[in-house]
Amino acid sequence: RQRQMCIRDSCISRLAYAIKKAQKRANALQNIVIPGLNAEISRISDALEEKEREEFVRLKVVKAREDH
Repeated sequence: RQRQMCIRDSCISRLAYAIKKAQKRANALQNIVIPGLNAEISRISDALEEKEREEFVRLKVVKAREDH
């Protein structure tokens, strides 16, 4: 009976440690990784939009030259 209690306590301790470790990883994802990825997505979107605007202006200039 004593041995079973020790085994159970050991299992509970290992499980608690694993849960704590998983929670730290989840917090890191939520507070560091995901916000960093969102910021990177925003930077890429802004850069793509700027490229689209540049291309639009370039095409207008080319078209204007062709029309003259």
